[in-house]
Amino acid sequence: QVLVDSEDGAAARLDGRTLEDVIEEEAQALDGVSRAQVRLTGRRTAPAARVRLLLEPHADPERILGQLSRETLAHARDSAGLDRLPSKVRLREARHRADRVA
Repeated sequence: QVLVDSEDGAAARLDGRTLEDVIEEEAQALDGVSRAQVRLTGRRTAPAARVRLLLEPHADPERILGQLSRETLAHARDSAGLDRLPSKVRLREARHRADRVA
């Protein structure tokens, strides 16, 4: 669970798995991402994200990492009302078969 400041003096709890699922879904929707896995670690008041992305062959890792940071993780951070969401991201490219020439 992630403890969220609801800005009305009370705190709300957000299920950590729900936040992981949302981040995974948004990350997997990025062009060039074949699969995403997300785990939240850390304290309820200061979570961190561990993200693993499997990239499609010939994907642009720099562009994907930028989008993940600027869009996906920023959206998760803002939606959960967090000041920060430190993240470690691992990128792996999917293997593909070499083209055969006849």
